[in-house]
Amino acid sequence: MAMVVTDTSFLFSLYGGDVHTAAARAWVMQTKQAIAITVLNRYELGNAIRFAVFRNVISQREALASLAAFEADLKN
Repeated sequence: MAMVVTDTSFLFSLYGGDVHTAAARAWVMQTKQAIAITVLNRYELGNAIRFAVFRNVISQREALASLAAFEADLKN
């Protein structure tokens, strides 16, 4: 099975929530390809989510839920 490599902005749309979230989630639901996650992806996504909290784009509670969902998906 082929793997897809994404950038942090896609992962943020998928987990952090922005104007592209619906499209990112729809793509994930329809694709059969695994998404490759690197150490850098994990680091940058954590930073992006924390920065969204700093900018008051998402709440601390939403950030924790987003990070937990990301970690749960990695385990699955």
